[in-house]
Amino acid sequence: MVRSLAERIRARLLNTLVGRCRHFKLILNEEIKKDGKIHYCKVCEHRVRGPNYSCEKCINYVIHKSCYTYECFHCNFYLDKKCALLPLTIKAESHDHHLILLRKSLSFTCDTCGKESKCMSYFCITCSFIVHTQCALFPSTLKITHHHHPLSLNLKYSPQLNQSESRQIWKLCVRKVDIKYKAYYYSSCDFAAHSRCAAKIDIRDETFDPEFKDDQPIETHLLGHYESTDTLAQIVDKINLGNRKAKIITEIKHMWHEHHLKLAVELENNEKCNGCEQYLSSPHYCCLQCKFFLHKSCADLPRKKLHPLHKHPLTLLPNKSQNEYGPEIFSCNACKRLCNGFIYNCDDCRFQLDVPCSLIRTKFIHDGHEHPLFLLSTGYEGRGICTSCGIFGSRIIRCADCNFSIDLDCATLPLTTKYGHYEQPFILSYTVEDDCADYYCDICENERDPKH
Repeated sequence: MVRSLAERIRARLLNTLVGRCRHFKLILNEEIKKDGKIHYCKVCEHRVRGPNYSCEKCINYVIHKSCYTYECFHCNFYLDKKCALLPLTIKAESHDHHLILLRKSLSFTCDTCGKESKCMSYFCITCSFIVHTQCALFPSTLKITHHHHPLSLNLKYSPQLNQSESRQIWKLCVRKVDIKYKAYYYSSCDFAAHSRCAAKIDIRDETFDPEFKDDQPIETHLLGHYESTDTLAQIVDKINLGNRKAKIITEIKHMWHEHHLKLAVELENNEKCNGCEQYLSSPHYCCLQCKFFLHKSCADLPRKKLHPLHKHPLTLLPNKSQNEYGPEIFSCNACKRLCNGFIYNCDDCRFQLDVPCSLIRTKFIHDGHEHPLFLLSTGYEGRGICTSCGIFGSRIIRCADCNFSIDLDCATLPLTTKYGHYEQPFILSYTVEDDCADYYCDICENERDPKH
């Protein structure tokens, strides 16, 4: 049977999309499932509100029913829906004049984002302004989940006069400022971001109203640094100091342990915190009836928080899952270490952070480097070689002043650790050793780099 052109296009599109979905099965839905989540089309990246195809097993794999690929069967020319339906002329929010579509692929440098490309573009015949088709559609104002004010797309980014221009960095991708191109900016906070960085779909706040005024209050759950105030520990006993304002909490009841925990003075030998899985340090709480320990900082962890490495709120959970071998081990999505302590979890995305990684902030001070380090937010090119270990890392904390980078695994190493029968702890060293001999590890006997 000869299929129509529409049927062939639809079949080819579904074959392409199924190839992106590891479970190889897409189901037609007449309306978006009402699960309280916002879903975005994997083809056009716009919000899905009507008929769609989805995967039963991949939670966030959804495409519009209408998102077909446009194809010329004579010369293998393809256009996706976004490019095929671009209007010939537009009035962009970010430019004063009308723009016309140049449908021939030409090499140019985009006047909005500064990237060189060879593709279709929008052009202004009045002032020779030329931009990528996607850059032409950037809104004049948007809101991202990593900052608590709406950002405006400016012609140029002008750093505040009281700061050195050479010290400015983009807050999302941690790159030096290039003031020749447009940026999303909020002046009161001196917060700036590349136009492409701020417009990424995975950090856009889709609840933002474009008519929103800068001086209106913002809901706290939209703040990138939001942490809930409630913890899982209740105060059982405390000591009030003389001024009656300061207090020392001497006993707590934690929701995830059946006994009361006492504030300890002496450190236990080779015992680890059940929250962060690192060796105990002071102050910490201990159970007098069983071997359960918590650093005070782990006992005070907030129940919910937003983290720069993930778009959705994370919930603190215990790791009580048991199998025949003991507690279940999970892999942290940031540092890739295996852990069986507390976890911050996102049910929607199956995203998990261990406690040490959850404590990393956007701006990070590390004893091993003289400059402040910056954590790349989710959705950015955070891969690179770690200066600390020389291994290619998937999550990098970067210095904006020099070429120093450190991955999450090295950044969250404990300052001291125990090994074997040695009584004294081993101390983490940051200084480069003198170049006087060959260097080998005393445990595995393999050669090591003295710079690591």
